[in-house]
Amino acid sequence: MIMFAGVGATLAISPWSNLDPISLPKLLVLSSFGFAIFGLLLSVGIRNRLDSATKVFFIASALFLFWICLVVFVSGAPISQQIWGMFGRNTGMLAYVSLCSLAMGSALLGSARRNRVLIALLLTTIPINLYCFVQLSGKDPVQWSEFQTFATLGNVNFLSAFLGITSIALLAISWDEKRDIKSRFALILWIIVSLGVVWSTGSIQGIMAFLAGFVALTLLWISKSKKKLVLFSLLIPVYVFFLVETILGLVNKGFLRDFIYQPSVVFRGDYMHAGWAMTLRKPFFGVGMDSYGDWYREVRGEVSTLRTGPDRIANTAHNVFLDISSNGGFPLLFIYLFMLGFAMWCAAKYWISVSKRDYIFMSILSAWVAFQVQAAVSINQLGVGVWGWVLTGLLVSYGRQTIDISNSQQNPAAFTRKKENRKFSDGFTKKNSQGYELLPASNLLYVLVFGVIGFIAAWIPLRADSHFRSASSERNLQKIEKAVSELGATAWHYNLAIDSAVTSNLADPAYKLSKELTSKFPRDYYGWRLLAILNNSTEQEKGIARDRMLALDPFNPENK
Repeated sequence: MIMFAGVGATLAISPWSNLDPISLPKLLVLSSFGFAIFGLLLSVGIRNRLDSATKVFFIASALFLFWICLVVFVSGAPISQQIWGMFGRNTGMLAYVSLCSLAMGSALLGSARRNRVLIALLLTTIPINLYCFVQLSGKDPVQWSEFQTFATLGNVNFLSAFLGITSIALLAISWDEKRDIKSRFALILWIIVSLGVVWSTGSIQGIMAFLAGFVALTLLWISKSKKKLVLFSLLIPVYVFFLVETILGLVNKGFLRDFIYQPSVVFRGDYMHAGWAMTLRKPFFGVGMDSYGDWYREVRGEVSTLRTGPDRIANTAHNVFLDISSNGGFPLLFIYLFMLGFAMWCAAKYWISVSKRDYIFMSILSAWVAFQVQAAVSINQLGVGVWGWVLTGLLVSYGRQTIDISNSQQNPAAFTRKKENRKFSDGFTKKNSQGYELLPASNLLYVLVFGVIGFIAAWIPLRADSHFRSASSERNLQKIEKAVSELGATAWHYNLAIDSAVTSNLADPAYKLSKELTSKFPRDYYGWRLLAILNNSTEQEKGIARDRMLALDPFNPENK
């Protein structure tokens, strides 16, 4: 299920039926399998079978989910928006519950299953690269709104990051001396193709993620070398030098500035600044799950407002950590950082306990480092983010293996007996006399029930978006009004519906929709702007609308 969730969330698209053909189908896959895994964990009574490492991680995960639920009911943001997320992002409560479930499931996997999950991640790059070649050739069967190379991820930056992360994982495996020369050559060729696609996009996120993973990979390799002190003394100064130059490059200084610096870096700085301002303003519960866009205009500051005009807005901080802190406050951020730190601690304990290089582990850890670097400058896009959470869980699973290694070294005979008599393998499965792993039949019911719940929960916004697209294509305003009133419709759907009414010179429907928008999503700026200018708004309504516009966007010169 973890494999299907990861591969499906990366590849799923619905370009012929949805206005948002990227995030919504990915959420559907993620929620279906995430909830199914959650049902499985509940059904087997996993609490009594956790070792000390996974128990700590599960407690942290439970706290993370508890705080998200608290945020949804306390923050004051629209409930539907917090559950399903904003249009085009869909990183609300439903997404994070599913991601957390995948991480917990991954934490219980043994070595054989870890290998399968890693293979699934790497094999996903094959259809991704093939689709990129189709797009590069100009023969894409999908008529996307932008003609760029992004495969099924919707944006060149997300594609670049995904291929950079997977390329470093492939490189780690290619270093394994036990592999024959043909397989190692094939892996290197695979990496060259992926990085070539990354280079063709013009996005540096993949290159930066790959280089960050490369630093982690080389340090791991050196740490098990006989000449580690000499190699560390030679490499670390070089890495520190390039780290400093990279930081300087981000602010258009240093010799790497031509490679690293892009005008969008300044904009990302504005978005991150706003995310931090939201965190400080709402330090305990944040502004609400996936509600960054509702507050951006108010907290962005005068410089960001006037830099390129007040209509340049954002619905994410372009930094996963700031997205989490702005959405759920400092407690949610601290819990998330603890989960990452604990995964790193499990990885470090395992690496210290083994005497030889484990190239599968090196692949997982270097890819995880690459993901975290990418997360510091990008968005929690579900097709990429799913693997970050899975990799975190896989690192925690090494904590379980570390305990086994320690026990085997202290008392080999007792450890062997314990291993032979262990009823449950990998946390919850057991074996019959033929060695086949079995689960009680009753567990299937939990998996199916929770899987169906997850599917239905994610199907609601997918269906509403599909109905809106269908109504829009028919240019039928009555159907459009009906579609935006459906459960799962977002503020953006209302914005588009109002645009349709305005362009058709239909003042009454535009007024009605604007009133509904400001009622359901009171922090949506566009609805108030329409009420302030529509002829059929009363003078009192126009005055209230202008006051709300000033409150929501205080540095916009048009509101003064």
